[in-house]
Order: sequence, then C-alpha cells, then structure tokens
Amino acid sequence: MQVKTIKKIITTKLEEWLSSINDVKLREKVKDNILLSGGSITSLLQQQEVNDYDIYLKDPDVLLELTKYYTQGIHEVEILDG
Repeated sequence: MQVKTIKKIITTKLEEWLSSINDVKLREKVKDNILLSGGSITSLLQQQEVNDYDIYLKDPDVLLELTKYYTQGIHEVEILDG
C-alpha cells in the first residue's frame, strides 16, 4: 500500500474519532497533541487488516482532561501518576 493511501486512511480514522469528542476545546487540544504508532502502520504497509489504532498524547494534562471527559459520571475512577 502506498504511503499516501496509508496517511489518508489514518487521517480519516483519527478525524472520525476526534469528531466523537463533543467538547470542541478538548477536541482541538487532543488533535494538537496526538500521536499514532503501533501495529496499525505495519498492518497497512503489509495490506493486512488493522486490529486497532494505538493513540498517544504528548501532553499528560490533555490526557488527564480526556480521561475525565470519558469517565464523567463514573465515581470510582482512580488516576495513578506514573
């Protein structure tokens, strides 16, 4: 698979996920801090099915804010540092 095609597939998948974040400010923070790595890139290069996309955030504060966004209303969440 061509690199251009892989980039388009990954960009589409990330945009799809980002659009599910209703908080516009948080969505922009996540978009500015996102990294994708892992087996999805290898799978696409080898024209295999992608099992999942490994997403990382560069800024731990944005990660914490995103965690709080997804766990709203859940009272038994413990965030460990490290």
